[in-house]
Amino acid sequence: QHDEAERDQGEAGQRAALLARMGASDPPLVLDVRSPKEYAAGHISGAVNLPYDQVEDRVDELGTSRDRQVVVYCEHGPRAFRALGALEDAGFRDLRHLEGDMSGWRKKQLPCTGC
Repeated sequence: QHDEAERDQGEAGQRAALLARMGASDPPLVLDVRSPKEYAAGHISGAVNLPYDQVEDRVDELGTSRDRQVVVYCEHGPRAFRALGALEDAGFRDLRHLEGDMSGWRKKQLPCTGC
């Protein structure tokens, strides 16, 4: 129970930090690696959709700066981790996984486009 409560608190802090950074002058790139159908059914406002299995082939669409922070999420986590590996291989240096992914975002009723 205690570990779960700490994890929930950590996820909440990460989500709050992301929301604050998205309004900053240098927001992170928020990358939704789910399918276009899942993205259309609801996504984090401002997120770019690039399915996880296309990241390696389409990485140039994310811009030339490999120093910009990139926050990656899917629905539950596995696809995000695959995409993070491809981004790391492409030279991105500031990579983050959104803990809780989209399911956690929805559960907390945070701002969502199309939800």
